[in-house]
Amino acid sequence: MVVAPDHSWVIASSMVGGTQSQGALYLVDVETSKPTRIALTAAEGTPLCPGGFQPESLAPHGLALRAEGKEWALYVVNHGGRESIERFRVKAQGSTLSVRWKDCIPLPKGGFANSVAAAGDGTIFVTNMGQAFKAQEGETGDLLKWSAETGWQALPGSQQPGWNGIIVSKDGNRIYAAAWPDKQVVEFMRGRSGPVRSVAVDFLPDNLHWADNGTIIVAGQDSAAKAATDCYFSAATTCGLNSGIARLDPGRMRLTCAHKLKAADGFNTATTGIAVKGALWLGTMRGQSILVTDACAADVPPRPEE
Repeated sequence: MVVAPDHSWVIASSMVGGTQSQGALYLVDVETSKPTRIALTAAEGTPLCPGGFQPESLAPHGLALRAEGKEWALYVVNHGGRESIERFRVKAQGSTLSVRWKDCIPLPKGGFANSVAAAGDGTIFVTNMGQAFKAQEGETGDLLKWSAETGWQALPGSQQPGWNGIIVSKDGNRIYAAAWPDKQVVEFMRGRSGPVRSVAVDFLPDNLHWADNGTIIVAGQDSAAKAATDCYFSAATTCGLNSGIARLDPGRMRLTCAHKLKAADGFNTATTGIAVKGALWLGTMRGQSILVTDACAADVPPRPEE
């Protein structure tokens, strides 16, 4: 999920999985909580993406939103028909939004992206899981960056299995990625090889998102890694896994809040969390609900780097 700068709406991706054979993007009105499926139209190919776009083939995963003048660029990790980052133009249109396909950026051969982040200069970063579930057989993943000038490149020293969520700082110099099986959030810097700093969390960190005050919202599953991967590959409509959320101060690289959610309380298997109007919205890896909670929602500003 991603939230508009004015917190009037949220865009959510509905993944293929379980009994759902077709993915979709949804627009959620923050005031009413009403979800509306975004009607996407087919488009012809571009020099960067000659295959064009067919809405019925879209299998969305991670999302990122970046301001482009009076419009926004929406980046969508896609597994349908091709492994790619799909780019859409988003602009306000009356009381709703217009979402139109622009082009796609095909991933390198063998790539399998999970999440995407976009810097102000148009550089994008993705977590490449690289068939991480088979890492014991010698396959691994890494963090990738792309620009129109350089194409795809791996971030030096980022090779390891199980990368999941990713975000980038406003200046584009710091990248934060969720090392899912290691239960860590790891910081990288452009121009440097390998991790700079890391912090442990007490759950499997799935997605990362910026809050307006510069802290990082971390959400994921409070379960064994095998239980979460079994859920992902299953046909189950719900998986009943406990969830974890945290708020991270990136200046000190310390958690300012951590909270657990029991599946028995009604919401399960968290995969993403965003800060919306003083609350946290949590999405699930398998299900049709969004939880709005005040847990870890306190707006405590970050401190300078120590």
